[in-house]
Amino acid sequence: MAANNIKQYAYLNLITSISNTNSLNNTYKYIQVSSTHAPWSISNSGKITSDVQSYNQKRSVDGSIPAHYNAEKYTIDSIVNYIKWLKKNDIFDNTMIILVSDHSADDSILFKKKWNDKRRFT
Repeated sequence: MAANNIKQYAYLNLITSISNTNSLNNTYKYIQVSSTHAPWSISNSGKITSDVQSYNQKRSVDGSIPAHYNAEKYTIDSIVNYIKWLKKNDIFDNTMIILVSDHSADDSILFKKKWNDKRRFT
């Protein structure tokens, strides 16, 4: 599973290198990654690492999981880089991007606060 997760990050890192603008027809590209799901393989400096961290690692004082944050930041940065690539190659205006997520996570600071506030009143 760890090697599979590292592949997810590597794919995001390579997406601009493996994309092209050569199509003469309409193109549909479906990209699915699980890079924000544990185990996380991104260091504090935002680099892919083989030091895989599981969901049960130590949480920080505010309740968040630093490695989860690193993975989410890396994923968002990769999407931003791809959008910049689309713009640079003059195909962004002819592109529809749909981002879908299946859920949030309980290590979100705001989620925990709202959940705890809700439980307090029930």
